[in-house]
Amino acid sequence: MSAERRDSLLTFGHWDVSFLPAGWEFVPNWGLRRNEGDVFTSNVSLVEEQLLEGQDLQTYVECQMMILRRHVSDARVNGPEASIFPGADEALKTVIHYKALDGLPIVQHQIYARRRRSVGVLTCTTIEDQIRFVQPAFDSICKATHFCRRAVLRKFPSVTISGVGMDGGLGATLKSAAKSGAAFVTLEASKCDLI
Repeated sequence: MSAERRDSLLTFGHWDVSFLPAGWEFVPNWGLRRNEGDVFTSNVSLVEEQLLEGQDLQTYVECQMMILRRHVSDARVNGPEASIFPGADEALKTVIHYKALDGLPIVQHQIYARRRRSVGVLTCTTIEDQIRFVQPAFDSICKATHFCRRAVLRKFPSVTISGVGMDGGLGATLKSAAKSGAAFVTLEASKCDLI
C-alpha cells in the first residue's frame, strides 16, 4: 500500500496522526475517511473527553457501552479488553457489530486511551464486507496515531448539553445540535448508572 509519511500530518486536541493511507483524506477536527466511492465511507474518528470525578477508564467504557445498547438494541460488543496505545497511561479496546438503519452490517473497532484524566476514543468504522479491504489501513492509522501529552486547542463550533438523562430525549437533542452546525457535542451527565 502506498502512502505519504511525515512527522505529523494532523494534530488536534491530544491526538497526533503521522500517517495517511492512499485513498484516505483528513476531515478537520474529526478524523479520517476513505475517499474511494464505496457503498459505505469507512472512517476513523478521533474524539476526547474528561473522566468524571472518581471515574476510571473501565467504568467510562462500561457507561459508553450501556449508552450504545440503549440506542442500538442489536449491538454485539466484544470487550473491553486491555490494550496498549502510544502516549496513553492505560488503554482498552472493543469491537462492536450492529446494523445501520438502512440494514448495512457495521463493524467498529474502538480504542479507549487514557492519559491522566483525558480519554481519547479512536473509532474505526466500516461495513462487514469491506473490513478485509480496509483493515490494513485501519492498522496503519492506529500504529501512527498517538494520544499526546500536550493539547492543541482549535476553535470550532460546539454544543454542551448538561444533565443528559437516559430517557430517550438524547436523539432529538443531538439532531438539534447537528442542525446548529456543531462539530462536537459534549454530553455532561451527572452520573452513569450501570445496569
